[in-house]
Amino acid sequence: MAQDFISDQDYYGNASLDSGNSANVLATKYQHTDFHSFLNGFMVAYVGEDKIIRKANRTEVSFFAQRGLQELSYDTLKSIKAQEFEVPNDLSFILPKDYVNYSKISVVDSNGLYRPLYPERKTGNAFRMVQDSNGLPSFDTGDDNLDEGGGADGVQDLRRMTQVSTNVITCRIRSTATTSRSNPVYHLSGFTLGSITDVRRGLMLQANRDMSDPMFDSLRDSNAGIVAVNKSLPLIPLAGEPLITLNKFIGNPIDETVTFVTFTSTASSNYKTGQNVNSDTVSYDPEADNDLMDVYGRRYGLESERAQANGSYYIDHRTGRIRFGSSLVGQVVVLEYISDSLGDEHEMIIHKFAEEALYKYVQYNLASVRSGISGNILAMLKKEARAAKRNAKLRLSNFKIEEFAQVLRNQNKFIKH
Repeated sequence: MAQDFISDQDYYGNASLDSGNSANVLATKYQHTDFHSFLNGFMVAYVGEDKIIRKANRTEVSFFAQRGLQELSYDTLKSIKAQEFEVPNDLSFILPKDYVNYSKISVVDSNGLYRPLYPERKTGNAFRMVQDSNGLPSFDTGDDNLDEGGGADGVQDLRRMTQVSTNVITCRIRSTATTSRSNPVYHLSGFTLGSITDVRRGLMLQANRDMSDPMFDSLRDSNAGIVAVNKSLPLIPLAGEPLITLNKFIGNPIDETVTFVTFTSTASSNYKTGQNVNSDTVSYDPEADNDLMDVYGRRYGLESERAQANGSYYIDHRTGRIRFGSSLVGQVVVLEYISDSLGDEHEMIIHKFAEEALYKYVQYNLASVRSGISGNILAMLKKEARAAKRNAKLRLSNFKIEEFAQVLRNQNKFIKH
């Protein structure tokens, strides 16, 4: 589809603005076709009484176009995105909302270069269950330490396994004058475990079953936790009394003692607190190491993720987080990941090199779900879709013989010209 006209003066004036956001950037807009233009083009060129697809509504075309955009994003389109962040004190970071898989994770050094991090393949964050005295899963709610289905407070015991929690802070929580269901903000004070520095997003609220307020009886099922923290004056009444926002309303007025906890496995806890390899812990003895390095095959069992000082990580798929080793706290990390190109409307664009591949994909899939289309025609459409995808891969590979030769020169390879 033809692009909207824009003069050279307007283009270079607007394209000079570097907002830092890749969405709808004018300098790259001409390389792509937006999703709505693609739908319009398909309805005009591929749907009609004298065509293979005689009738198709726009919603059906949109569904297959989005599926095709996803499939092309995985192995054809340049759909790798990147986020830069500082590793927080809890050594974990939430995966992006449009994350499908990671491509590379690196730490940024003082020269601005990416130093690759290696995945730790021998740890994880399993569900650590609460067990009774016999070693079986415990379903007791904590009222009388019995799994009999009821308790002193008349509340039924749990019907599913619970996780072992680690207490982080114990303090008083009280509502404010503006606390409501649409604004669940609360003050914390009187820390008996932990301090204000331990208050952070992600902590879960664990209520005491003996509290006088009956609304706390249901908190074990509500998954209430901290989603925002403000520790700055004058937004808080007193220093040392942070203002938090919970993901759920727990009552107003309220003034009770509560505990905020985290849930991690034994392996994950030990991984965070263990001594991870970094530049300060790597030793080098020339008299011993030079002899080993000169003789190939002498260092048996050396694992690549441990033969470097950059640091390590692992993807916690169960909770949707990246967890880092202790040597990376406070370091700047870059996550390069694959997206399905459906994160938001601005990302739903198709590169012009792959536009024909998406047209053929949608045409084949629309024909495959219709009756009255012969198998020969379906086979032809399938063959055309595959050929268009191969062409798109070749076009987008961006292979340059000069750059390839330079890479080989860097590897000390002899090249015949």
